[in-house]
Amino acid sequence: MQIIQSLVELIDVSGITELEDRIELSFIASDVQRLEGDFERLITLGIIRLTIDSEPDELWSELDGIEGTIRCTVIIDKERLLNNIIDINVDNDVNQILFITENFLDEWINSLESPFCSDNPLYRNEKTILWVKNLSERFIGPSLSIIPLDQQDGELFSDVVTGLPSDIDIRSQVHFLSIDSVKVDPIRFKLPDSASEVDIFKPIFKSYEKLLVSTLIKEYFASNKVIVSGIKRISLSIIDDSSIYSVNLGNIKLLEGAVSWVYVERTETRLLLMMDRISLDLPEDGFLLPSIYQHLEQAFDQARCRYEFVIKDRKEAHAKELADLQKDIKAATDSYSKSTHELISGFLKDALSTIFILAIALFSRLIGKEDLLRSENVYWLFYFLSAYLIFSAFVRILFDKLSLRLSLSDLNYWKDTTRNHMSQQELNNHINKRTKPYKRLYFFSTISIAVIYIALAYFSYNLPNLMVSHNENSDLVVPAPAPAPAPVLKNDIVVSNELQTSK
Repeated sequence: MQIIQSLVELIDVSGITELEDRIELSFIASDVQRLEGDFERLITLGIIRLTIDSEPDELWSELDGIEGTIRCTVIIDKERLLNNIIDINVDNDVNQILFITENFLDEWINSLESPFCSDNPLYRNEKTILWVKNLSERFIGPSLSIIPLDQQDGELFSDVVTGLPSDIDIRSQVHFLSIDSVKVDPIRFKLPDSASEVDIFKPIFKSYEKLLVSTLIKEYFASNKVIVSGIKRISLSIIDDSSIYSVNLGNIKLLEGAVSWVYVERTETRLLLMMDRISLDLPEDGFLLPSIYQHLEQAFDQARCRYEFVIKDRKEAHAKELADLQKDIKAATDSYSKSTHELISGFLKDALSTIFILAIALFSRLIGKEDLLRSENVYWLFYFLSAYLIFSAFVRILFDKLSLRLSLSDLNYWKDTTRNHMSQQELNNHINKRTKPYKRLYFFSTISIAVIYIALAYFSYNLPNLMVSHNENSDLVVPAPAPAPAPVLKNDIVVSNELQTSK
């Protein structure tokens, strides 16, 4: 921490102007000649830049021996200073801001952009650390931490689960219709409860409060025009910035608990139960804060009680709906099984008929009735058989496909029925998980049978030509058998035969 000690010595004898990226010090040369800090090293590291009588200088030793009231300035680069004095590893997605004086910290917090503005410095990175000189206590939040510069040891952020909704969760319920770039992420402004006792940090709590209450509205146009929708639909402002409004930690904790309860599950139902009562009591053209606190506790308790009855009824209905859904899914899978069975059964019948007709043709050849194959009627018979096979396959597959599509379309009814307790993606996963094996079986059966049908049709179409050409080629290649030669008989054998005959 030698660097800090050297800078503290310099700051104590200088006039100081602090900005977000740098610190400007002005002093008389004779006032710093007695300082013992290693300022030459600070210049070498690029942490400070020295100017003597409006002329830049790179040697601190040039100040020695200067007399009179020559004005000097030093500019401290905050980023380089942080890189050299922070001894801990910080992720690149953490925005670090250094504050040397309490006055500048107070000015910086009060000059922050609206918490709904995406240009707010606390939205630049996922997390933010404010390093503050001479701060007595550490304030560690989940995304925002305020830490003394001399207390670097310890955790940088809290890992406590807050239950607060993210910007994406909020946008699923609140419609943002502003012409400006809007961001709503309450966790970026959350500090520990102990920080509310420090006056400097109260504007951050007020911003946090604004973001929390905005998660309960229906439409956002600007901070001075939001729509609350329940039994009544009213237009009002979030807060009257011109009035003096003190931050109350008890109210903020109540609002934080209500928001966490609403967004934990079934947000649409919970939000509606909460805002039904509040919308009746809020004044039109008024302000959400602090008016909502007059009715929030009672509305919160009532919403939780009503939610238990609603969920109890929904559980019974949900169980019945799931049973009916299972029946419909079973009917769809049975349709695929039945279609696959009928497709294969029909194919076997067509294949048997085709084999029977082909057997007749082959039998005609075997019994020597080759002329039958040359008949024109036989050609037409096999052409018709080929066309029938193609037509049969097409019709079977087409009507099965249409029937299965209608069977699956019946399941779309459940997308609306189950939307209160099951997302469409979850429903689709249930349906696909059950029907996928049956679809795969049907698909491969259809492809295989279609290929076999086409092969049989092609073979049937060409069979007459193949058999006729085979017969003609057989006549040309195989010669007719030669007649056997007449037997030659000797005279004595003939005479002997004649004598036997005469006897």
